[in-house]
Amino acid sequence: MLHVQVTVFAVGVGGNIYDEELRTIASAPKCTHVYFLAAFSDITAFTNQIMNGACKGETTIIVRECSVFVL
Repeated sequence: MLHVQVTVFAVGVGGNIYDEELRTIASAPKCTHVYFLAAFSDITAFTNQIMNGACKGETTIIVRECSVFVL
């Protein structure tokens, strides 16, 4: 993904989140691409918000342990 124009949003869900890991994964600027959600039930609203604000390209959601990544 580093060689193509992909914007990566890193989203931590719950309380056991590794802040630095999310910041490493997210695109720059980190302050607009790293998010924290209280519960997985918030994912749908978050995804809709991101998709409405982004271009209408394809969106992929990857769930890994306690972290959710929206690409």
